[in-house]
Amino acid sequence: MLDFTITETSFGLNLYCLVIFLFMVVSYHKTSLYGNTYSVVEHRYYTSWSFLFFFFVASLTFFVNADFFHYMEMVKDYEFDGKNHGEEIYGTIIYWLDKNYFLFRVCVWGGALWLLIKTFTQYAIDKALGLYIVLLLFFIIFSYSRATLAMAMFFYGFSLLTSSQESKNVYSLLGHILFGVLFMGLSYLFHHSIIVLIVMSFFLWIPVNRVSFIFYVLFYLIILLLFETLVSDLFLSNFIMEENEYVSERVNSYLSKEYDEYNLLGAIQSIYGYSIFYLSMIIITKYFLFQSHVSYPKFYRLLYKLTLLIFVLATTLFLVFDLEQNVFFYRILYMSFIPITILLAYLYQNNILSKNKMIFILLWGGGYMMWVLVRSVYIFL
Repeated sequence: MLDFTITETSFGLNLYCLVIFLFMVVSYHKTSLYGNTYSVVEHRYYTSWSFLFFFFVASLTFFVNADFFHYMEMVKDYEFDGKNHGEEIYGTIIYWLDKNYFLFRVCVWGGALWLLIKTFTQYAIDKALGLYIVLLLFFIIFSYSRATLAMAMFFYGFSLLTSSQESKNVYSLLGHILFGVLFMGLSYLFHHSIIVLIVMSFFLWIPVNRVSFIFYVLFYLIILLLFETLVSDLFLSNFIMEENEYVSERVNSYLSKEYDEYNLLGAIQSIYGYSIFYLSMIIITKYFLFQSHVSYPKFYRLLYKLTLLIFVLATTLFLVFDLEQNVFFYRILYMSFIPITILLAYLYQNNILSKNKMIFILLWGGGYMMWVLVRSVYIFL
């Protein structure tokens, strides 16, 4: 059975990641950003599917990220009668696949990609455009963690639930609600941190305007400043800690960020990566919150509200904890990459966001990707 046999990255593997990334960026920019304004043409159908194929291959083989090999170790050394890293459902998947890491990545990241495409369809987002945004802005986030599958599952369920009012009959309405709640609930089984998104969903009844924006900020600041210890204990006990020596060592390094290669360039790289999220959100907020003359569909407004809650919580965690010892900040921040992709694509498709602004965002994100990929090759020279 086909499986990965490599145990660590190398110059050749990292160079491959750089080449396939550049290939997709160059080959599919016209497919994704067609003309001066967004439009869909028939010949894009087959090109879009080839883009999806290469995106899938790159997701399975993104060797640059060290977690690629950490997950390989987890799968190969999984003990079915003992404590292991990760949620129990992954143990079931590993058992079914007979510890085949290649098939494990096909299931987890292939499943995440399939759900992402399904979510694009629910929001009427062209899949080539959506994938191109993920490629240039968030591909590292998409390909590195099993949480990607849980996030894709949650947002697919969220898209079904929030679009239920668009249903044409009662059966369609009930189906959207039932499967929406089901996928959102199941996402917790694939990564327990998704409980944060599930809880946030209950706050969406609060109208979004300039007054409520201030309310969100003050509410999260006050609550999390008062209960810093409670939040820490919740994450550590439920999301991270395992009674296992291997996992304990991984957790300690994960929380402290005490990696040998961490230095000033690493800090700059982290800040650059976070800035992609904040730049995108600032631009999205400009249109959704401060341009009242534009009328947005309700399910897009709900998605924006949830994204806003994610940013407020992540920013609060950034203020509460030290940046370089804070797993919570970026863990929460990364949960926004799917809704940011959808909102940017929606604004661009509907000619609300100009092509120049979209290109600027993509160049900013692409610069970060090039930084990471070129640096990963350079360290072997």
